[in-house]
Parts: sequence; structure tokens; C-alpha cells
Amino acid sequence: MSANKKIVIVEDDETQGMYIERVVTKLGHTVLGTLKNGSHAIKMVKRFDNIDLIIMDINLKGELNGIQTMKEIRKFSNLKLIYTSGYGLDKVKKLAVKTNYSAFLMKPIKPEDLRDAINESFQN
Repeated sequence: MSANKKIVIVEDDETQGMYIERVVTKLGHTVLGTLKNGSHAIKMVKRFDNIDLIIMDINLKGELNGIQTMKEIRKFSNLKLIYTSGYGLDKVKKLAVKTNYSAFLMKPIKPEDLRDAINESFQN
């Protein structure tokens, strides 16, 4: 297992957010925040320079979806990224490629898939 990482979760579905937070914590990592929208994620990444990884839902409610949010974050940060989505659309994955993500997890997310994605994110 990789060493304790500081992780931000961006998920507008409260139940999914709590589930991911619980799994991440059980894996021995620190959740710095579970946010519901892209603009809050951008502000948090700008404010804190100790974030190792962001777990981002692609289909966020609000002004920015996950891909748009990461395009903004990529202008000033190269932190590791794992996308989550309930939709496995190839078109979405092609758009996501431009944001340099480590993994793309389909919902429902299995704990072992999240563990593997986090570990693989830090092997690159």
C-alpha cells in the first residue's frame, strides 16, 4: 500500500461522497475535504499545496462538470487525479484524457478498485 496520501473528493451525490470518503479513510489516507462542486474544488486546490490526489466525479451539478473543473485546476496544479462516473461513454473519456488523469472508475465503485487506482496513481 502507498503511504498516507492527502485526498480531496469532489462528488455532488452526498451518499456517494460519504461512501468514497469512508473507503479512502479505511485505506489509511486522509480526506482533506468532500466537496459538492467544481468551483469549491478549484478554490481548495489553490488554497492548499499539500493535496496529493483529487477524486472527481465527471457529472457534477453546477456551472462546471468534473472535466471543466480539472481543466481549470491544470492551469496551476499537476496533482494526481482519479475520475469517477456512472457513465462509461468513450466520448467523455476522450475529453477527460486532456486533463491527465490516472484512473477512471465506473460507479458503483468497489473498495478494491479504488485502492488499486490510488496505488497506481503514485507509481507513475
